Amino acid sequence: MSEPILVLNCGSSSIKFALFDAAVQPLARKALWSGQVDGIGKDKPYSAALQELRASVVKQTGGRPPAAVVHRVVHGGTRYSAPVRVDAAVLADLKSYIPLAPLHQPFALQAIEVLLAELP
Repeated sequence: MSEPILVLNCGSSSIKFALFDAAVQPLARKALWSGQVDGIGKDKPYSAALQELRASVVKQTGGRPPAAVVHRVVHGGTRYSAPVRVDAAVLADLKSYIPLAPLHQPFALQAIEVLLAELP
């Protein structure tokens, strides 16, 4: 896999994930590797699952970091209705929408925050 793209959907009780290779054109509609971790609704199990997933991604890509990480966010308010590159300002703004999706938004943003720190 020469240009891995990691796709995530982190919710309140599960993490769904998939890896695609951006070097393959046209981009495959089916992931090269995908899965789901269920039953992780508490902070420690969630953090442990996210850490384990990151380790599994490293194994799947042969140590190559993702060229991009794509994450589904439940609520983007009226500002974010299309894909956007997330930086610290966007992340802070997305946190303001937590009251609109309190069961899902915090988990997605936690994953994004961790990945931004590791893979800016």
